Formats: sequence, structure tokens, C-alpha cells
Amino acid sequence: MKAELANGIIVEGTPEELATLIRELAKTPTENGRSFERSSLDPVTTQADWRGVNARALWNTLSSDQRKLLVSLKGGNRVQLNDLRIALGKEDGIDVAGLLAGITRHVRRETGNSEAKLVETLRDEHNNKCYQLAPEILELLREFIS
Repeated sequence: MKAELANGIIVEGTPEELATLIRELAKTPTENGRSFERSSLDPVTTQADWRGVNARALWNTLSSDQRKLLVSLKGGNRVQLNDLRIALGKEDGIDVAGLLAGITRHVRRETGNSEAKLVETLRDEHNNKCYQLAPEILELLREFIS
């Protein structure tokens, strides 16, 4: 994967290597004694690298509840928050939000992309919050979701 950092530096490596590089650069002081600002280290590239090996590694890091959430979304259709909450046996939307936040952290670590998302948040025609798997990952994850 190639990425151009906001400060103009072009780097190449695996998503894991890029994530490590960004973390290390953030710790390193510049000439004026300040550390790099986070915004200047984010890759300009916004497309996540969804190679099969990354999807497999991602799937293996998910908890059983996080996997259950993805299984609920595997049809590719929008699922309302309330329906998702009931399917997962959760009391409220905060529990679902916690699962989604964990999934997003795993996705961003595996892809090395701080903007990557696996689950999209949408609104239906009645302004109800809905969730849907990102189209670019739906087919890839169907291989792992039974």
C-alpha cells in the first residue's frame, strides 16, 4: 500500500507498517521541539486496503458480539437500530454503539487507514438510525460470515 502523508512525504508498506510509522512519527519531536501533529500524518488515501489477509485478520480479532453484529448485517440491507439491538439482545443503543466503536478500531488498525469504516450509519425515510455494511467489504466478509 502507498500513502502520501499530508506533509507531502510518500511512504509505502503494509497497512500495519504504515500504522506503526505514523504512531512512531507522532512520538518524535521536530526541530522546534514539538512532535508532529496528527493531522499531518494521516494518509491522504481514504480507500481502505481490503485484501483477504486483512479481512481474515480483522475477523479473527472480533469478539463474539461484534461478529454477531456483522452477521446481522450480512444481507447488505439497512438494519434499523432497534432491530439490531433486539437481534443482539442489547438493552439500548449505547451497547450497540460500543460494539460498533470496537469494530471501527479493529478496522482502522488492520487497514492502517484512520478513516476506514466497516459499518455505515444511515437514516431511513422515517429518520430512524440504520446500519449497513460498507459495500466494498460486503462480498469479502461474506466469505467469513456463516
